[in-house]
Amino acid sequence: MAISAKDCAILFFSKKALGLSFQRTLMLGRLNLNASKSDIESCLEKYNSPELTKINDVAWPDEYAEPLFRILGAKNVESIDHSDYEKATIIHDMNLPIDKNFNGKFTCLVDGGTLEHVFNMPIAIKNCMDLLEVGGHFFGVSPANNQMGHGFYQFSPELFYRIFSSENGFEVIKMFVTTTDVKGGWYEVSDPKTVNSRVMLVNDVALNLVVIARKTEDKEAFNMGYPHQSDYQSVWNVASSIKINSPLATENAGMLFYRKYFPKSLKVVIHFIYNLLKVRKVHSVELGTFNPSHFKKVDL
Repeated sequence: MAISAKDCAILFFSKKALGLSFQRTLMLGRLNLNASKSDIESCLEKYNSPELTKINDVAWPDEYAEPLFRILGAKNVESIDHSDYEKATIIHDMNLPIDKNFNGKFTCLVDGGTLEHVFNMPIAIKNCMDLLEVGGHFFGVSPANNQMGHGFYQFSPELFYRIFSSENGFEVIKMFVTTTDVKGGWYEVSDPKTVNSRVMLVNDVALNLVVIARKTEDKEAFNMGYPHQSDYQSVWNVASSIKINSPLATENAGMLFYRKYFPKSLKVVIHFIYNLLKVRKVHSVELGTFNPSHFKKVDL
């Protein structure tokens, strides 16, 4: 669990371009700082802001990331961990619900690679959501592709778009995918629900998913039920609307009929023709094979 030079850059970008407040920051696990002072100075120069603290105005007592967050404007930096072996300020097993006294305490929660190591991920992510104040941000860097064995899980865009939804009092501000290589570019990731398609790529290098979400209101996360994958939810909604003869039924009955009654052999032909005519895919050394309308390269 660490902040790399690449993570450092996206943190500075998030403060300047997206308005993240690090005033009261909580780290999941006490994060090591793998970015050098030179890396941080480059970020200070590129993302200059009057709210930033000068690099020589903070203490650098050890290898941990508290000084970085103080440069980013933190007045208080805490860390939460299952064990006290790295001297975290809050000792708690994230597999279990956290004490409600911590709810709303932080302006920013930073996951630099912890959630994939927590078995009970739904409880862990709910803790993260509860710990933030309204207007606060979740900032997470998690393994996406080709890191099997690193932790319990690798995560997909769909998961975080469905978790950080309006039903749970959140919105995703930005989501990026990037290689673990420091020179790798940044690609903004579309919401599968918005593009009405699974947002996928096939590649052979390690990728990380960067998620920046804002808490918009104080809601009990998952109080309306746990998230469902958006393409399945769409079909279920159509099926329900047909049963009650709603206007949605007329509009989408054809899709449901196709999904339920067309023979598999005919679907294969239709899918082939559709992909040939409609789904534009490209290949790059960096990302592999993907739909460029789902992953758009951006300059930060």
